[in-house]
Amino acid sequence: MSDPDLWEAIGSHMDNPVVFCLVLAGGVYAFVSKRLAQIKGTFAWVGGLARWWNSRQERKVIAEAALWRTAHKVDRERDAVELDQLRTDVNWLRRELDDMRRREQLRDAQARRHTQWDNGVVQKLQAANIPVDEPPPLYLDLAPLHTSEEPA
Repeated sequence: MSDPDLWEAIGSHMDNPVVFCLVLAGGVYAFVSKRLAQIKGTFAWVGGLARWWNSRQERKVIAEAALWRTAHKVDRERDAVELDQLRTDVNWLRRELDDMRRREQLRDAQARRHTQWDNGVVQKLQAANIPVDEPPPLYLDLAPLHTSEEPA
């Protein structure tokens, strides 16, 4: 018991003999309650009171531990469900990323073949004195890489 306000309130009344005796009896009882719990016979009520006091504290600790274990178990189960979902999501994202990379490589190869074909056709048309514009580029201009979602 280390509540400063309680000790300050009691300390201011310690000159009263009744308060002094109650504090002394309570302190002695608190320190020797385990021994008092073993009392039988004429003063069995004192032992019974001490046993009740000790078992009350034990029940409180046991109840708090059980509550903590239950809450901890629920938290672990919830975390396991979330972790499984995250693993599923990460695996899906990995497959999606691999697929996007594969498609990008195929697009890149196709654009290179098409650019070569465009250049060949433009050269043949210019050699035949047929006026032709330069074909538009198939590759994106890399600046900027991010475009705004907002309409311009």
